[in-house]
Parts: sequence; C-alpha cells; structure tokens
Amino acid sequence: MTGNPSECIAVQLRLGGPPSVLMIRSTRTFFDRFCAPLVGPDASSRVGMVAHEFLENLAKYSDGGPVELGVEVIPIEDHFRVRITTVNRTPRVSEVVRVLGDVSNSPDPAAKYVEYMHSAVARAEGSGLGLVRIRAEGGMEIRYTVSGDQITICAEALLSRWREQ
Repeated sequence: MTGNPSECIAVQLRLGGPPSVLMIRSTRTFFDRFCAPLVGPDASSRVGMVAHEFLENLAKYSDGGPVELGVEVIPIEDHFRVRITTVNRTPRVSEVVRVLGDVSNSPDPAAKYVEYMHSAVARAEGSGLGLVRIRAEGGMEIRYTVSGDQITICAEALLSRWREQ
C-alpha cells in the first residue's frame, strides 16, 4: 500500500453475532496496521483503539444478533478522513443514547473522560468509558442514529497524511 492513495479504502466486517475476545484483539491489530502506512503509527494506533472499543461494545451490549463494523479511509488533499462505524441491535438503546448524547456534546472530552472514570468505579457495567475514550483519546467526533432497537454509531476524524521522516 502506498502512502498516497487517491481512492477511498474501506473494510466492512459483518458478523452473525457478537465478536469473540480473540477477534477483538486481532481486529485491533489489523486496523492499526491497515492505517499505519497512510496516517503513521500514532494515528493508526488511535484507529485500532477505536475499533477495539467499538468491538468490545458490540460484544457486551448487542442483542446477540448480527453486528457490523466498518472502517473507511478517505483521501482529502493532504489529509485522510477516517470513519469507523458500528451497527447493532441492543435492548439498551436508551442507555446508550444517553451516554452518546453526553459524550458527543461535551465541549471538553478530556474532562468528560475523567468524570466518567470517577463514576465508573461505582458501576459494574455500562460505564460509557469506551465511548468517551474514543472521543478523548481517539480525538474523534461521535454521532449516532437510532431506528427502533438498532443503533448506528460513527466516530470520525480528519488525520494528516503521514510522511516518513
């Protein structure tokens, strides 16, 4: 793969059910390596982390049915727009929407992350830490749509093209 593609590069995973722990780990590594020649090791590590967090959420909170994870790398002049999207059904839509609204509308993602870390101590599950981590550490904007019990979550960022030093 060259560091200067002119077309969108996309990978779409469609699984019959939630991913296994092994799939989560290997998929993180795949997306990290997939993006490294384009955006460099630091940014590609962020993409891998976001894919990992999304897959963990699919494993924990989907209804057991089919799930999707997609990664698109779209060239725009001297940058790449990276878009990572998940689609799944969940019985916890209202809880996820509450967290997503809070996380995506926060003007200070780092402060929101610290707030969620403190509140996560008292929760057994459903802390929202993965979603706020995507925003704070991944530097990505998050948006979502809901249709019944199906939720589509998209994390997106504009990343500079990487030029090896």
